[in-house]
Amino acid sequence: MDDSSSRTPARQELDLNGPGMMPPSGVIPNFEDPVTGNNVALPIVTCCMVLVSIFSLVRFYTKSLNLKQIHIGDAHISGYGVIGINLIYHTLAVILVNVNCTPHAPNWNPFIPGVCRIDIKRLSFSSAIINLILDFIPLLLPQHVIWRLRMSNSKKVGVSIVFLVGLLACISALIRLVSTVQFQASEDTTYSFSALALYSLVEITCGFLVLSVPSGHVRERRGVLAWIGYQDAEV
Repeated sequence: MDDSSSRTPARQELDLNGPGMMPPSGVIPNFEDPVTGNNVALPIVTCCMVLVSIFSLVRFYTKSLNLKQIHIGDAHISGYGVIGINLIYHTLAVILVNVNCTPHAPNWNPFIPGVCRIDIKRLSFSSAIINLILDFIPLLLPQHVIWRLRMSNSKKVGVSIVFLVGLLACISALIRLVSTVQFQASEDTTYSFSALALYSLVEITCGFLVLSVPSGHVRERRGVLAWIGYQDAEV
């Protein structure tokens, strides 16, 4: 005999002979040929992977074979502080997610009785806010120095491109924050999480581009100077 008293509240409310949840107003369920959104997700994922791969390879080639130097560049204490905060927060977040529920199974199965200490949606919201702040700090920190430098227009364009990519990362982080708020309010977390994951991927891709674009700029300039005959020109 089935003892319903041992079930979780979510399990007791679930009708196994009916849908998992009611569809939104105006939406007709289609389980035979559902709309997946893969036509949007696949191009975005592919584009991000291609961009990260290309610019990472350019950076590696330039640093290791062209400039003959691979090292961590000089940075201000504030820059290392941002890295430290990022590392500490996300390390703690991974640990908290994995020790959240007792027993461990309710982390992914809400129908198993157990105790979960942290609301994962709130943790995602705090992560979105912290990432947004940490994206803006590296963008704003060097502005005072950059705009007082005496450099040619071509160099200014190169610097502007780098910061334009950084601005795109901030915009992606902001959109991710909005998407996280929608994710918190949604009952269908599986559906709403897909957009959140795509915005996070775009934000990460912009971070790789910010890291790699300057190396590509150096390689491009050396190639152009060699083509026009300047072999030992300063880059």
